[in-house]
Amino acid sequence: MNIAPWGIILAGGDGTRLKQLSRIVSGDDRPKQFCAFVGGMTLPDRTRERVARAIAAQRTIKDEMEAAQIAALPASALGKAVGYTLSLWHKLTRFLEHRALELSNNLAENLMRGVALGRKNRIHVGSEQAGPKVAAILSVIESCRRLKLLVREYLTTVLPG
Repeated sequence: MNIAPWGIILAGGDGTRLKQLSRIVSGDDRPKQFCAFVGGMTLPDRTRERVARAIAAQRTIKDEMEAAQIAALPASALGKAVGYTLSLWHKLTRFLEHRALELSNNLAENLMRGVALGRKNRIHVGSEQAGPKVAAILSVIESCRRLKLLVREYLTTVLPG
């Protein structure tokens, strides 16, 4: 039985929160799902391409791991490793279900390297409540850098006042 895959886009609201950013980055007035942000591809296009490549590989890997789980003793190193990996399989393959997720977090790790290196210099931030605020600000700054936006221009566009 061959079941054809269907893609569904769930969206809510009128799109005003991020519309200005979408317009600045892509020059397009359409909803962000249909703007070509990354690699000249829209999110649905990226999803189709990624899922087509990844599903076959994912099935093969899972089949091999299930075969190894049957062959290995549960208390052996291989048995423990396979059992642990299969128990997290849904989390490991979540990128197939959500089109905005990347296969790897290398980009995020590399963007946060400067933050991690300067952490000791900023250990005196002031309070526990300041940490999440600093993280949010740094996230916005790094997102602007990635999208090649001027941080000050972006902030004056999206912040009130």
